[in-house]
Amino acid sequence: MSNDRTALFVIDIQKEMAAIEATRIPHADRIVDAGGKILAAARRVLDAGPGANDAAAVIVVVQHEEPPESGGLVRGTEAWEVVFPIREDAPKEYLVPKTTGESNSTTSHPMGGP
Repeated sequence: MSNDRTALFVIDIQKEMAAIEATRIPHADRIVDAGGKILAAARRVLDAGPGANDAAAVIVVVQHEEPPESGGLVRGTEAWEVVFPIREDAPKEYLVPKTTGESNSTTSHPMGGP
């Protein structure tokens, strides 16, 4: 039996729901705090390198955008910014842009998906 473990951590938190007072969701601080702790733990696994703890991990940050007539997540605005940006120099951290309202659909597949 193999001890290999795989982890995929997907983050979909933008400033519109977590940082802007007028549009914040209830308990946003608690959600961001928990997400930050999980992200830190996931990054420790990534930073440990191959073979460490027999784990393979990938971090994916989803960034939704929409046209101004559809909502507040307009490219380049504060609301559109992600709460947890990827580390540009980290080989297993990915930013996935999406323009569809359904979270299971995306317009880009940087990880080689269909």
